[in-house]
Amino acid sequence: MGNAYFSFKQFTVFHDRCAMKTGTDGVLLGAWVEVNRSLTRVLDIGTGSGLIALMLAQRCDAMIDGIEPHSESCRQAKENAAASPWSNRITIIEEDLQTYTNHCKKTYELIVCNPPYFSRSLKPPEEARQMARHSDALPPSLLMLHASRLLSPEGTIALIFPFENKEIFHTAAAAEGLFEKRETLVKTLPPTKPFRVLAEYTFVPSPIIRDELCIYNESRDFSREYRELTKDFYLHF
Repeated sequence: MGNAYFSFKQFTVFHDRCAMKTGTDGVLLGAWVEVNRSLTRVLDIGTGSGLIALMLAQRCDAMIDGIEPHSESCRQAKENAAASPWSNRITIIEEDLQTYTNHCKKTYELIVCNPPYFSRSLKPPEEARQMARHSDALPPSLLMLHASRLLSPEGTIALIFPFENKEIFHTAAAAEGLFEKRETLVKTLPPTKPFRVLAEYTFVPSPIIRDELCIYNESRDFSREYRELTKDFYLHF
């Protein structure tokens, strides 16, 4: 996505000054996570351009906080939120997760995060992009530690991460007393291996709901399931 912005049905995300651009992972998480109208407080960790915060504002009536340590991304997220129909419900905060946890006095019923995931690859030279893409900045153990402290007793943490990191995230969640509640394995095409995991965690154990999602069908068109999931957002669905 080389443009300076990406338009959705009810809002536009400008991302030309952000460390990471609008992508499929963020859209998947924002559309997939379970929400209901009774939600009152939501936290988006590493909000970037504000994409997921905006998607959740469209889907529920909660007050939404987005934290982002990268200054330019934070400024652009604030601009995107201010230009949206939900500007009175979205607050963007320039802070890293650890600092925010140390002074935050409230808990959240829903916490979402599209975390950094390039842990062993050659790091890009530009510092902001490095911070956004490399899990050295926010390893799963640290993410789960702080997210669990900010989560209400019956709240949910929802993440998207690479399939090969599945056990790392599950182990990090278990270390903080969290149980997996729901899991969707994301594939490009039906015969391929999963490349992403969408997962929800809570403090309350329950049977895990598992399924799969293919982005494309065998004809290499967008699948019916993917269209159904994202139809409230993408202009062409």
